[in-house]
Amino acid sequence: MTSGLKMKSGAVFLLFFLGILPFFVRGAAPEIRTVPQTASAPVIDGILDEDVWASALKFEGFLTFKPDFGKQPSQNTIAYMTYDAENLYFAVRCFDTEPDKIKAAVSKRDDIFQDDVFGLVLDTFNDMQSGFGFLMNPLGIQGDGMMDMNGSLEASHDMIWYSKGRIDELGFSVECRIPLQSIRFPNKEVITMRVLFFRFLIRQSEQASFPPLNPDEGSIMGQSQAVLVSGLKYKRVVELLPAVTHSTKSEAGNGELQRVENRTDISLTGKVGLTSDLTMDATYNPDFSQVEADAGQVDVNLRYELFFPEKRPFFQEGSDLWRFGGAYEDAPLAMVVHTRKIIDPVYGFKLTGKVSPKDTIAAVYARDNLPDDTVDEHPAFTIVRYKHALKGDSFVGGFYTARDYGRGYNRVAGADGRWRRGIRISPRTSASIPVF
Repeated sequence: MTSGLKMKSGAVFLLFFLGILPFFVRGAAPEIRTVPQTASAPVIDGILDEDVWASALKFEGFLTFKPDFGKQPSQNTIAYMTYDAENLYFAVRCFDTEPDKIKAAVSKRDDIFQDDVFGLVLDTFNDMQSGFGFLMNPLGIQGDGMMDMNGSLEASHDMIWYSKGRIDELGFSVECRIPLQSIRFPNKEVITMRVLFFRFLIRQSEQASFPPLNPDEGSIMGQSQAVLVSGLKYKRVVELLPAVTHSTKSEAGNGELQRVENRTDISLTGKVGLTSDLTMDATYNPDFSQVEADAGQVDVNLRYELFFPEKRPFFQEGSDLWRFGGAYEDAPLAMVVHTRKIIDPVYGFKLTGKVSPKDTIAAVYARDNLPDDTVDEHPAFTIVRYKHALKGDSFVGGFYTARDYGRGYNRVAGADGRWRRGIRISPRTSASIPVF
């Protein structure tokens, strides 16, 4: 009996020791690389023949993470980064010993994943929670979106940026320019960002990255490279998008065509940057009739209503924040917020961004317009989301959703979070200056 108690006590102590061990085991502090600022902007033509790339920060040492990790890739890759006061500039030389087998096509935006792809993820806030994703095929055709901590890309978020690629006898090269007005970043003199580069070699089913990704470290964004930039110029974002829609409907009656409706709608959508990382959107009577007018869905023998992807511009920015702790990977929580339930708003307001380096907020209020509804023609929707970043990619947060419909309502509030034990951020090797 005494022996059994000792064994149980020993097992409990061992489990306790293993549980707290990650808090005392820490990796070495990551090296932060300083990105040199350029005095002259490169021409975005896909040709890396300008002096600006000779003084840019150079990234090499890509290793595979698929189909196996930590191996030398079959083809070499070198990436570059520089910036000026208003733009970030990236370039890559993707070497290929068989350039005639490079897969590239002139396709529509976000439809490049059947090609060879080079991409980068930019975590401008250094919080390891999410990042702006920019992808290009060898011709410079773009794909973009918001990437979460697990590496999943939310492609509905589109940004304005410029890219060009060329295929040559060495492989292919791509250049891109990312205006600062297209992204959000802290309004500080010196900013620490994180960047992750990756390359997909489609014919080899091979994917490589810099910095190399290690599955033992768990967090993808936590393994990205920290870089230092200074002197970025913040310009307040102010957009006004007025629209006028006129429709005429006629019907045949008594042998002649008669007009039965003559309607003109005026709408206004605006955006203003309250700070460099906090944005307010507002809309009055928006016209969404031309967005996804021909989306196809099969509704045979379904036990649930159809879910259409959100493609309306007003609801897209910040949509990555509607992913909650229970919705990552294979968790059973599918969706808490589905903004397509807001059908035809009379007006709406949205606030998204950072209120502090660790605190993120997203909020939406909309008054819908359902003229044929006998209960409530103007139901109200309220959505509030808050996240506080912890160490690595861990976080805690909360949410509140409400739909007020006549005398009835549906309100949900809850808390969520993600905690990864023993996360390490590995040191990275020093940067070197390329010599052409």
